[in-house]
Amino acid sequence: MLSETSAGSVGDDSSAPAMQPCIPGSATIGGYTILSPIPQPGAQADVYVARDDENQSYAVKIYRGLTTPSAATARALAQLSSGRLLVPLFQGEWQGRAVEVTQLFPLGNLADFIKRKGPLDKEQALQLVGQVTDGLEQLHGAGVQHRDLKPSNILLRSEQPLELVLADFGSAAVTDSTVLTQPHGTLFYSAPETLTGMYSRASDYWSLGIILTEALSGNSIVATLRNDALLPYRIVQGKVPIPSSIPLRWQPLLRGLLQRDHYRRWQAAEVYSWLDHRGRRVGVTAEKKARPLLIASLALALALIIGAGLSLNPGVPARIGLLAIAATTTTALAWILAGIFLLMGVTHTLSGAAHGPISALLGILLAVGAYFLPRLWGSS
Repeated sequence: MLSETSAGSVGDDSSAPAMQPCIPGSATIGGYTILSPIPQPGAQADVYVARDDENQSYAVKIYRGLTTPSAATARALAQLSSGRLLVPLFQGEWQGRAVEVTQLFPLGNLADFIKRKGPLDKEQALQLVGQVTDGLEQLHGAGVQHRDLKPSNILLRSEQPLELVLADFGSAAVTDSTVLTQPHGTLFYSAPETLTGMYSRASDYWSLGIILTEALSGNSIVATLRNDALLPYRIVQGKVPIPSSIPLRWQPLLRGLLQRDHYRRWQAAEVYSWLDHRGRRVGVTAEKKARPLLIASLALALALIIGAGLSLNPGVPARIGLLAIAATTTTALAWILAGIFLLMGVTHTLSGAAHGPISALLGILLAVGAYFLPRLWGSS
């Protein structure tokens, strides 16, 4: 069921119900002894701190009413690594209610972290994008759609460095395709198509786009849009506003993730490509960035001029015929490629990309070849 908000497994959500049933501290569920409730329970379940026989602490989620996690999702999750996913350690029933036991994350969730620390810095935001994408790719590879991704469902394993884990799969479903079903999840993080009950893998990436918007601005999307009477219309139309405080260098990624058309929306491949080619340049200020097209055009023009000048060098004996034309053309092409690779190498090296020096070296080798080619031709 689509709701305005719901909390994660071990998280804070001020709009969630304030009270939850009290389970006696002596209660034992699946070998785990209940210690105390976790404040601000979620919309679907009550969450408690518990311990096992070895005095290790865990989180016990007890679903309310008829809410029951998908058995197919549980089987799929059981086969996955817990590196980026909060995989249940135990699943069963207690007094007719579904129960899950997971690791306990005392540091809370991403929503708490942003509320305490404010906007994420460049490195933290890059870690958020990369790690959430890793988790989604693992989920989607197993045929699971999360369907309720939001900051309170992303838990912190550590703050320095930022280590995140995706949690709360109560709304998740196992499917490899776009499906029509009853709307699930949280309204403020829901993709436009999900309001009509249509879900796909791309729907989770819309949620990532909204989460990144919150992380970069430091403002909760719930607080920003709660009183917006046109909110459902804006979501359906894909017109969720991006705060002006977010640097322009993040715009390509946000535009890709917040594409209204889920067939064109960015997913793992596009996000990884952005991280590889653009993410490391996020720290470069806009005024220091050179315009790539202008520089490339100037480099090409310069390469053509130098190549043509060398091919017409008076010190090189004139040759007529196809071989002379081929040599001149090859020289000009070598200078063009040298300029391109040198440009790429320098910019990528400055931005921290690992392949930058290799590109620069290749450009230098091409330039050396372009310089000596006409002279070798002239001396033959």
